[in-house]
Amino acid sequence: MNLFERRNAIMKILRKEGRTTVSSLAQRFDVSERAIYSDITALSLD
Repeated sequence: MNLFERRNAIMKILRKEGRTTVSSLAQRFDVSERAIYSDITALSLD
């Protein structure tokens, strides 16, 4: 999964579930928590 796909997937999860944790997203996508924080920051700027 590339960066664009992961960020879209994060948005889908948030729309569906309403909330989640950084650690659960990191585990789900097998990336670091720092990567998830970067994704969330980028998504918030769009």
